[in-house]
Amino acid sequence: MERKKLIKITSAITGLLVLGGLAYYYFYGGGDKAINDLFGGLPIPGTRRITITPPTPPKLPKTREGLEREQKLIQIVSKPIISPALSQDGTKILYYAKAGGNLEAVGLDGKNEEKLSTITILGLLEALWQNPDKEAAILTYIESGTAKRFISSTATSGVIFLPASVTTAGWSPDGKEIAYFINQKESFNLTITDDKAQKPAVVYATPIPDFNIFWTSKDKILLASRPSGAAPGILFYYDRTKKTFNKIFTESYGLTILPSPDAQNMLFAGTNSSGKNLKLYFSKIDGSDSQEIETQTLPEKCVFKKDGSSIFCAVPKNITLFGILPDDWYMGTGFFQDRFVQIDTANSQSGNISIKEVYTEKNFDAFNLFLSQDNQFLFFQDKNDETLWRLKL
Repeated sequence: MERKKLIKITSAITGLLVLGGLAYYYFYGGGDKAINDLFGGLPIPGTRRITITPPTPPKLPKTREGLEREQKLIQIVSKPIISPALSQDGTKILYYAKAGGNLEAVGLDGKNEEKLSTITILGLLEALWQNPDKEAAILTYIESGTAKRFISSTATSGVIFLPASVTTAGWSPDGKEIAYFINQKESFNLTITDDKAQKPAVVYATPIPDFNIFWTSKDKILLASRPSGAAPGILFYYDRTKKTFNKIFTESYGLTILPSPDAQNMLFAGTNSSGKNLKLYFSKIDGSDSQEIETQTLPEKCVFKKDGSSIFCAVPKNITLFGILPDDWYMGTGFFQDRFVQIDTANSQSGNISIKEVYTEKNFDAFNLFLSQDNQFLFFQDKNDETLWRLKL
């Protein structure tokens, strides 16, 4: 009797252990697969063949800093383009595709790219947009090794060619007139026409070639010699009302300028006679009250806010590697590695010009800088591949 009782107790304990093992492997060891592994794949009455897939761990929400970092810098156009500019209403960016020269547009976020014209322009170099509505542009292209220029409407396919010997051109601030230099024998004549290149009138003649035109206000046109750190440059302005020319700078090596939108001030830079020791200055539009800015860059790598209170600049971190400035940069012998800064000039009259960092995380060689109408975004091209980028300010 005692023997039978002992067998029953032993059997009961064994059964409980087996059931407990089955329950453990089923719920904690992989369910049906664990049971099959435990018993060598033998069929076990009462088991269910259910595949249990562990849930995917939830993704942690991105931090505010991470989201801001992603949205800080984006590429707007990924192909080489020419002369991007903000449309008059500020909702899109106009530009010419380098391959083929088609006029195109894209949203400020890089979306909704559209082709505005199908005119093919081979060898396109530059587009000078008509102020302020961008309804036309003076296009410069190369044909048989010679630069040629014509006016192209953004709304129609019509074109108006400028004289073949024009060396440089620029729009008036209201877009109703054009100024250009034309080479006639040994003289370079500053000529003013209407917006259709009609009724040309010569207002000044000079033996000096290669002037750049900056039409800053209705009655004043700045004329700057082509910049070179190997040759002295000059800057003067023509007063249309008084019909006089006034010198601003002479014998200035590496001279480059950028007038403010309100035509009250300007940035200018210069070097020593070896094209080195580049210095940047802020001054009145006539060159007076100049103050050196404690950073080294070229005015072409800057843009004024519309009210002129501050300037955003791309500042090269590797500027000491260049031999002659700005020549080496113009000729593409190397690329700058830029950081972006904001220069506050609101208190410049008291001698207080401050600089703060804006962006330093990625290297660009920025040019063609412009701002959105609300000053929230800085747009620029990268000289390395001529693509377009947007930086949130």
